[in-house]
Amino acid sequence: MGASIEKPSTLQYQKFYGRELPSLLPDSNVLTGWFNEAVASLDEELKTFLAPVILSLLSKLDNITQWTSESLHAEKLRQLFGEPQSVLAIPVAIALTETAERAFLETYRQATSAEAILQNLQAQFKKLVAFYLADRIAKAQAKLAEAEKAEKNLESNYFLNGKQSQVDKKIGLRLIMKRIEKLQRSIKAQEEKLQAWWQRSFSPVVEKTEGVIFQAQVRVAKLPPLNPSLAIPN
Repeated sequence: MGASIEKPSTLQYQKFYGRELPSLLPDSNVLTGWFNEAVASLDEELKTFLAPVILSLLSKLDNITQWTSESLHAEKLRQLFGEPQSVLAIPVAIALTETAERAFLETYRQATSAEAILQNLQAQFKKLVAFYLADRIAKAQAKLAEAEKAEKNLESNYFLNGKQSQVDKKIGLRLIMKRIEKLQRSIKAQEEKLQAWWQRSFSPVVEKTEGVIFQAQVRVAKLPPLNPSLAIPN
């Protein structure tokens, strides 16, 4: 997950009011749960392939939730302070505004970065599936090569012993062809299974994650103007 960020406005608000504002986005445990549930049905090898990109995305999403919370508290403090009523209050108002702007900007930056990682995850999935299937094909083909070698040795033994049999040769070749056909069906079935998994299990997670990112981006599109009705009366 992402490293814990500095949250001065959140801590300050909590110090003043003894609590934090309600979170606008799911927390990191909820986000992690989405992805863990989605990949639970995959075998360990494919989980390992996908893990680096998913962990990178979760780190960014964790940053988004933290910075969204910080921007929420920073803006609340800014609104509560309101327009400075004296020259002495101006530096405080400026500091509160700068803190809010920084939090808004960082939230947007983290959300944009997460959006790019999410797009990369979808592209990586296609590449990883292709690589995964190619790896499985290579392993299966190595076994077939061993079977073919054994078959040729069998033919050679028949020939050396003067007992070469066309019938035995045909049976051996037929067995090899059956193994090849079984391999092709197995690879096709694995590909269809993975595509079905993406549509059924992972695509909904991607959509929910896109919603989190979009919500963060929209919320911090720009710093809102001060609202006098929200300020604490002098």
